Amino acid sequence: MNRESVFDEAIVLTSTDVRDDRIVHLLTESHGRLPLVARRARKSARRFGGDLQPLTHIGATLTLRPTQDLGLLDGAVARHGFPRLKGDLERFGYACVMADVVTHLIVPHGHEPGVYALLLRALTHLDQAPEADEDVLALFELRMLRGLGVLPSWEALPGLPAAVIPTLEGWLLSEWSPLPRDLQRRTLTSLEGLIQGVSGRLLRSRAVLDELVGR
Repeated sequence: MNRESVFDEAIVLTSTDVRDDRIVHLLTESHGRLPLVARRARKSARRFGGDLQPLTHIGATLTLRPTQDLGLLDGAVARHGFPRLKGDLERFGYACVMADVVTHLIVPHGHEPGVYALLLRALTHLDQAPEADEDVLALFELRMLRGLGVLPSWEALPGLPAAVIPTLEGWLLSEWSPLPRDLQRRTLTSLEGLIQGVSGRLLRSRAVLDELVGR
């Protein structure tokens, strides 16, 4: 069987235990989104430790198996666990939506240049920013949609308030200004509606986020 062993930088999107193994989906820098099995991960602290938790930046040793859906995760070392992000419900909720957006818009084994760097920057900002703000989630979603070429004209975005269009256009030009607070939620609803339409799946993390922050 043809196999290729590689090392890549990655962000853990999801992690699920199956008996002694763990099934993970990684967003990697060079190979895109990969579904992998970490054999005996629950019993192998030396190879994996606590490095396979979702929303962790790792260095990953991978064995790619082109003829099979699941590759092998042979080892992982933590680069950054984003402790502040994971210790704050609001920041954590925003990060979970970001990871969910990636899994909605990037199919398994799909590789879209720039997405890994975009997610890593967003998680780093959420971990370091003095205050959490949902604008960073809107910016992430907007740049994901534009980067993947599925952002339509502003008029074609159902429910998008016309008053926020100059702000969003500025964001795409790297010119920062905050969204009006009273229009922030409507803007996110419009962007996330498009994400759900493109993927054909509900963005379940949105309901979890709203519950976390008491909406």
